Order: sequence, then structure tokens, then C-alpha cells
Amino acid sequence: MSEAEAIDPRRRRIYVTGHRNPDTDSIASAIAYAELKQQLDPESDYVPVRLGEVNTQTTWALERSAARSPDRMVHVFLRVSDVMREEFPVAGHEEPIRVVGREMAAGDLDIVPIVGDRGELIGVMTERALAHRYIRETGRTHSLADAPTTVTAICEVLDGELVEGEDGMVSGRVWVHSIDATRSDSRISAGDVVVVGNRVDAQRQSIELGAAVLIASNGLAPEPEVRELARDRGLVVDVFDLLGDVCDQVVGIDRERLAVCHPLAG
Repeated sequence: MSEAEAIDPRRRRIYVTGHRNPDTDSIASAIAYAELKQQLDPESDYVPVRLGEVNTQTTWALERSAARSPDRMVHVFLRVSDVMREEFPVAGHEEPIRVVGREMAAGDLDIVPIVGDRGELIGVMTERALAHRYIRETGRTHSLADAPTTVTAICEVLDGELVEGEDGMVSGRVWVHSIDATRSDSRISAGDVVVVGNRVDAQRQSIELGAAVLIASNGLAPEPEVRELARDRGLVVDVFDLLGDVCDQVVGIDRERLAVCHPLAG
């Protein structure tokens, strides 16, 4: 495989070589073994190489067999040019974390550069930071107080539809209202985000307690009477297709956007 041939940077590259000052059996063994390993392990790239000049006899054998001579490997140390890429996915610092996580998963990446408004590099998002954030968020009540987000951002993360109200900043806690409204002493308060199902009593209670955003799960839009009450109270209503408990985690992870990225040193 020559330097000009494209190698997928996401695949493991393994070089196969014989001894130094290679003769015909050394070159032929490297070519054959690389071919065998490629058949046995198609998920990796096996590349035959040589550690010295090809002698006259070996050159004749390669030409007679129409086989290409392996590239010469000068050394086995990793160089900058070996890991450099001309194109690399980046994320804006205002993008939701979930969007960046999907980008990392799709590209099988463990790091994504974060850029500012002018495209300048300001930090990186790593798999470790993303995983740490997710684990920490699943163990506590979510709140948007430290880093408010917008209604538009929530809709984008949930792939939801805004059916009532307008875009604006949200900075309350995030709740999932899943039980009979008459049997609970709800702690929902003004400015909170509430995820509900199709229970009209839970929807009405959330609105009457002062919730700022009502998120209806499973793609079920609230009844006209609930939407009218929300409109009168200036409440935002979003409809999405995820389950309520999943939504709670998604909103919590998204809330700090890319504030969890590793900033570059001053």
C-alpha cells in the first residue's frame, strides 16, 4: 500500500515486515502474511513493508509475478504526519452536547474540537468528559439554573415541535410528572421545565404551579383546553416522541451546552 493510497484513519493499521536487508523470501513472506491477515481481520488494514533496499533477484521476482514492491519503512516511530488530518469535524460552542455526542459516535471519534463565533479553536470535547457528565447528571435532580438554555435548543435536542409560546431562556429545574396529580405534593415551581404524558390533570397542575415549559412526550399534543390555559399563562409547550424519563436526562445533559469542554490554555 503506497503513501498515496487512502487509508481510513478510523481503522487500525498494522505493518507486516520481514528482516533487515530483505531477500526474496523476506519480501514474499511480508506480502503473503499481510494478505492472509487482511482476509482474517477485514476490520483492520494490514500493510506489507520492507526495512531495506530490494535486491536484483527480488526485483526480478516481483516483476515476473506482477506484484508491487512493498513500501520501505524508514522507522517505526509515530510522526505528526501519521496522525494529521486535513478535514476534521468541529462543533460550535453553542451547540447542544447531545448533538456533539452524536457526531463523535457517527465518526467513531474520541475528541472533537470546539470553535468560537469566528471559527477559532477554544477547546475540545472528549469522550471522557461526555461520559462523566452523563453519569453525574443521572444521579441528581436536573436544574438549568447554573447555565440557562433556550427553548429552541431544547426542541432541537428532543427533535420536538413548538406548539405554543415563543423562544426564550429557561433556567428552572427539570421534572417528570408521571403520577396522579391529586396524590402528590408536587415541588414544581415557577420557571421549571416539566415533562408530562397525556394526563390532563398533570398538565393542568404543572401549568397552575407556574412551570415555564411543558414538554409533552410520545408525540401526544395536549388537549385544546390545556393549550389555551398555557397560552393564557404565557407557557411554552413542546411536543416530542421520546419517553419521559429519557427526555429528563437529555434536557439535563444539554443544559450546560459545551461548557464542559476542555478549554485551551491561555
